[in-house]
Amino acid sequence: WLKVQYGIHRSLSQSLHTMAPKKGEKKAADKAEKAAKQVKANVGKKVKKIRTKVRFYRPKTLIKARTGKYPRKSVESRGDKLDKYRIIQ
Repeated sequence: WLKVQYGIHRSLSQSLHTMAPKKGEKKAADKAEKAAKQVKANVGKKVKKIRTKVRFYRPKTLIKARTGKYPRKSVESRGDKLDKYRIIQ
């Protein structure tokens, strides 16, 4: 009754009546099998990094220039505006 309750027998019966895999699907199945084996395989011992400095410096990461969705001012400021330092020509 456990099999019936949890739907185990249904998945078994479906897997028995499936068609043979196509060429592309077979490669994918092989890849999946290899990945499953690697997941199950024992991973080597991780070496702990030896700290040489007393202080921790945050690693420098990529800083991109900001690209706004729209200009914050509707009209760009005119660079040739007359002020007290400009000479009238």
